[in-house]
Amino acid sequence: MLNKLHYPSFLILFGLIFGLAISHYLSFLWSKWMTILLYMICLIWTFLITIKQRSHLLPTQDLDKLTFFFFFLITIGLLFDSGFRGLFTGHARYFLPLLIVPYFLGRAMCRIDLIQFMRLITYATFIMACLLLLNYWIEIQASTRRWSFFGYDHSPLLIANFLVISLVTFFFQPYVKKKNHWYEVINSLLLIGITCLLVWVSGRGWLLAGLITITCVTILTFRNKVLWYRLFVVWFAAVVSIVFLKLGVGYKLLLTTPEVTFEGLNLLPPRNIFEGLSFLRPPVTGPILGEESCEPLWKGINSVAIRHILYLEAFEVFKLSPIIGVGPGRIGFYSCNGPGGFPHATLLQAFSELGFIGGLCLLSIATYSGVSLLQYYLASRGKNDEFLAAFAISLFLIYFIGDQIYGNFFMMPGFALMCGFAAMLNSTRKTGDKSNA
Repeated sequence: MLNKLHYPSFLILFGLIFGLAISHYLSFLWSKWMTILLYMICLIWTFLITIKQRSHLLPTQDLDKLTFFFFFLITIGLLFDSGFRGLFTGHARYFLPLLIVPYFLGRAMCRIDLIQFMRLITYATFIMACLLLLNYWIEIQASTRRWSFFGYDHSPLLIANFLVISLVTFFFQPYVKKKNHWYEVINSLLLIGITCLLVWVSGRGWLLAGLITITCVTILTFRNKVLWYRLFVVWFAAVVSIVFLKLGVGYKLLLTTPEVTFEGLNLLPPRNIFEGLSFLRPPVTGPILGEESCEPLWKGINSVAIRHILYLEAFEVFKLSPIIGVGPGRIGFYSCNGPGGFPHATLLQAFSELGFIGGLCLLSIATYSGVSLLQYYLASRGKNDEFLAAFAISLFLIYFIGDQIYGNFFMMPGFALMCGFAAMLNSTRKTGDKSNA
């Protein structure tokens, strides 16, 4: 059981949304200690398997060193700003379970784990579909609003995250000729159903990431006619769902965001424990573009307008301290979002909070990981291995794109997991060790 790493991978990525759904239908409140327990299980599981497989994790590779340096930059920045308590407050408290743990988990995984992960997603897809339909029949009014599934605000983001991974799982199901044509027909119907569910829950960012990803990977595998057919099916389902069906959500309201408050706009950051070095951090200014720029956020005009402001703010904050940044988790003090806010794009966050050093480091990690996964695909032999490699690339691309729409670098478990997996592939290639393949 300990060696089955697809279970902790699933728990880290999707355990929360299934936990919220179960608690909703069993009528008990999902508490903070349950979230802590969920991530503690993953932490202990990963620690034990890392100890057991330490021979496969050494020697460290260049991708490992880049990633550890990125972790180091975040840790030093947190300590510099607010001491050890800074590691356990705000978004930083997710740094260990949703960034460090997924990387080591991916580093310990092998190809068999990825295959089992696909199978687990397949089974869980049917469970999620049933849960969503049950939610529709029990709470018809709630099902017409974007912001409430299973009684939890913003749950569509978590649901759509799972559904888009379900989409690529069925998209890259190996096509076996000995199975009759009904196999592909059924798979196509499942692709249509999952795409419609993504539209229904209004998971627009994840849907966009999924469509871009499967299009790019299909072009990469341009000779595979089956994938071109599946790509047409998904795009057709997406267009029909959005333009014609609307599926009960009123898609013209998709860009509308709920009203939010900004009581923390004028709060000061925590006291710097290195008072003598405070000149290294630019003074807090409040909204760096001026309070008049915050109107799209105050009025909840639409998500595109809001992100436009957040991206511009991140660029301006980067210019305040282009080398070392303003400090991890501090961009909110210069933003309309207020303390705790972030630009919803991990690369922009890294450049603004960690400066050119941190931003370039994260960009290098993404590039190195993408190249390693591409090499894995090019070296694949046989249809099954080719489809598995394409699935791995797709997971990486979806999470990288999704993190530029929703992301916070303290909480990017999918990206970290696939970077760790890429490091494992790189290590296997260099050492010639086939035991972990």
